[in-house]
Order: sequence, then structure tokens, then C-alpha cells
Amino acid sequence: MMVARLGDIERSPHAGLLVHGGTISCECALALVAARERSKGNKFGTGFRVLTKNVVDCDPWLTVGEGGSPFGGQLASICSVDNVTAFTLNPPRPGQMQYALVVVSNVTPCGGEAAGVTLTVDHVEQVGADAVEDVLKMLRKLGALGRMAPQAELGTQITPRWSSQTQTPWTQRKTRRLDATPTD
Repeated sequence: MMVARLGDIERSPHAGLLVHGGTISCECALALVAARERSKGNKFGTGFRVLTKNVVDCDPWLTVGEGGSPFGGQLASICSVDNVTAFTLNPPRPGQMQYALVVVSNVTPCGGEAAGVTLTVDHVEQVGADAVEDVLKMLRKLGALGRMAPQAELGTQITPRWSSQTQTPWTQRKTRRLDATPTD
């Protein structure tokens, strides 16, 4: 999982997501968003499909006063009747924003007259307006740690620096191989 802005999340051609300009691959992305409008729920099988449009993409590397940029897509999540309120973003008053941390797992291009992309959201954690600065500080730390992590090249195997292929238990004679038919 990587910390990213909604605008920096792309779909990987093979599997998972690409973040930060397509340089880092991950399975899901963590982002801070602010909803200006109420989410709309539609019946979907035995559950609901919750769509949230008109979302502000909060940049974790800016302060709260600097704000974020409007996101051109929409957030979608599938939920049951029991947890539909956890996935719904409702601003307290018109003109105010409802902040939330979201875990994005997929990117789908919008078809038809809708422009932008639909981001599939697996988890929503609502954040109070007084805790936004602390959440941004936490996201900055997580983002810095994630960017420092080494990325694997396709087709290569990463071996830790402390491990060497020459220092296996077999080469150090600390183990022995069993015969074809071991006995008790």
C-alpha cells in the first residue's frame, strides 16, 4: 500500500496500481479526500453501490489551508446494508467538507458522457475536521517511508543485503541432506 493523491493513481497494465507517475507499483493506495456533496447509493444486488462525485483530492504534502485540487473522477464502493453508512460521505453542512481516508484498489475509465475515471474504494475511514492536520502528518511519514522502499524489477529476485547465496546452511555444513527414504 502506498500513500498517493487520487490524481497520481493509475491502473497497471499487468496487475495492481501504479502511483507517483507510474514509477511505483502497489496493490492498493491510501489517499485523503474531502467530499463536497453527499454520496448517492443505488441498489446493487443484495447490497448498495455508493458513488461519490465532486471530491477534492487532498495533497498530503500541502497544509490544510492550501487545500487540494478537484478530482475529475468519482469514487465507487460496493457495500452491504449493514455497512452502507461507513462508505457514505455526507458533509455536515452545505459549503463544508467531509474528510476521509480511502483505500483505492482499482481504476476504471468512465464510459459514455462521464469524463475521468472511477476509483474503486475498499475502505473508508471518516476523519473529523479537527484531526485533518494530524492525518496529513501521518500520511507524510508513511509516504516518505514508502518512497524509500526498494522496488523490484520484473523477473528479478531481491535478496536482502544481510543474506548471501554463499552463506546458506548447506554451504556452511550446518545441515545435512536426507536420503531418498528417511526413517523415523
